[in-house]
Amino acid sequence: MRILYISDITSIHTIRWVRYMVKRNHEVVVLSVRPGEVKGAKVKYIDPGDKPAPKWFRILRHLWFILNEWYMIKTGRYDIVHVHFLRADLTGYIATYHPHSVITTWGSDVKPVSIGGNPNHIEIRKSALERASIVTVVNSYLEEITRELAPDIKRTEVIPFGVDLSQFSNRYWKAGKDEETRFCYAKWLLAPHYGPDIAIKALGQVVEYYPETKLIMLGNGDEAYIDELKQMVMKLKLQKNVMFTGQIKSDDLVKIFERTDVLLQPSRWESYGVVILEAAAVGIPTIATQVGGAADLTLDGITGLTVPPDNAEALADAMITLVNDVEYRNELGRNAYDLVSKLYDFKVHSESMETLYKDLIDKKFS
Repeated sequence: MRILYISDITSIHTIRWVRYMVKRNHEVVVLSVRPGEVKGAKVKYIDPGDKPAPKWFRILRHLWFILNEWYMIKTGRYDIVHVHFLRADLTGYIATYHPHSVITTWGSDVKPVSIGGNPNHIEIRKSALERASIVTVVNSYLEEITRELAPDIKRTEVIPFGVDLSQFSNRYWKAGKDEETRFCYAKWLLAPHYGPDIAIKALGQVVEYYPETKLIMLGNGDEAYIDELKQMVMKLKLQKNVMFTGQIKSDDLVKIFERTDVLLQPSRWESYGVVILEAAAVGIPTIATQVGGAADLTLDGITGLTVPPDNAEALADAMITLVNDVEYRNELGRNAYDLVSKLYDFKVHSESMETLYKDLIDKKFS
């Protein structure tokens, strides 16, 4: 097959799909909104108007992106055109002019306005979703909110992002010392709806009993908000307990997880929570809130512990439980590994996506 992806080539999810399709000997071209490369794929980067510039110039850049997208679809003889993440612009809509168009929603692109979603160009997103041949989602929760945005979608398929188990291993995982339990908060984007402030507040309560407890804060984000979080750390006198890493590479994530005891995911809203699966692939349990799509990934008392959202006290209690009971903590981690290896192997889900492409080309979908 000849496949055109319209996405951000620096996104780990896009990278994994592209690598798999290349490995399967498909010809892969990526029209990317960020510069980057993946071995075996042809990547064409065009700024869609995101770079800082006068408004008129950003509009011209966006038009240039759209024109290139249109030209590539019309002349590229692609079997499949697949949009990863539905931007608030015309890119998704233009892609649906191809007879075999696929759109994958990620969460924030279809998040309801009532809970903080982006209100810009809702009608364009709705039209793109309803014109697409197939819309894929990572779980039933995301399928529900996607259909709320676009009720007349032709067909949806649930295909999780999954975890590339070959990139993660619990073979080298080492539990922390009893007096130095290592918690990790991991998000590519540090933002209020993911609850990093709750993690810091909870740690402030834990260190009253266990002063050597550590918290690694992974991720990047708005500088002003990160400064707020660092000020919170100083106010609670946690400078020796909290480390901010900034943005990290996926390879570094594996190394950090191999020295982590428990993952914290105190989100106020969550579409999926793939980092929970990545931690599980290293045998790490998670303490998470039961919100959105993350509710399927942390099974309370089996693969981790769950707490109410926006509740630092409850999070602190759960953290103390796992500090106190190393055996229980390790049991949860083993169960988490079993869950991800059985249900969320990326190779299995990649095969499902490849089959979907073939069925679409063979017109097996009505």
